[in-house]
Amino acid sequence: PHAGKVEYSRLQLRLDDIRVNKTGGLLVVALDWNNLKGNGTPYRYRIFWHDARGGVLSSADQGWRNVTMNHGYYTMKLVAKNAEAEDFRLTIVKDK
Repeated sequence: PHAGKVEYSRLQLRLDDIRVNKTGGLLVVALDWNNLKGNGTPYRYRIFWHDARGGVLSSADQGWRNVTMNHGYYTMKLVAKNAEAEDFRLTIVKDK
């Protein structure tokens, strides 16, 4: 049910699993990726956290972040900074 909340290139990445839960009152999103490109592939991502009404929560972690993935399996864990977060939207793209 959460796969539709993640935007990514299926030519570069395969999304194997998403786990979403609350830990310590904060929403935690764990994603298991399979990087189809070579070692040291640079990606950038951004996540928007949403409240129960669907509104975007303002937070310092909304900007683009960099991540480097080696070929194969990679786990990404993202934790909301706001206890009101109930949902998310994630975009990940290959950096130039």
